[in-house]
Amino acid sequence: MAHAGGRPTDYNKELVEKAKHYLENHKEYGDAVPSIAGLAVVLEKARNTIYDWGSQDDKQEFSTILDKILSTQER
Repeated sequence: MAHAGGRPTDYNKELVEKAKHYLENHKEYGDAVPSIAGLAVVLEKARNTIYDWGSQDDKQEFSTILDKILSTQER
């Protein structure tokens, strides 16, 4: 699936599973709490891409993961 006028996205189920794993196991990656920056490093994506995916209606599962990361940070 491509953004209008952009290059194709590499967003897929495997990437979502990797994001879930990071959320649930962030300490394995050396993070005291999960973070967007940590997720970006694990997924090898720019933070802008992470935020962009989180804002897209067709990526609700990813958006939920981002919300949990931000809520855990805030807590």
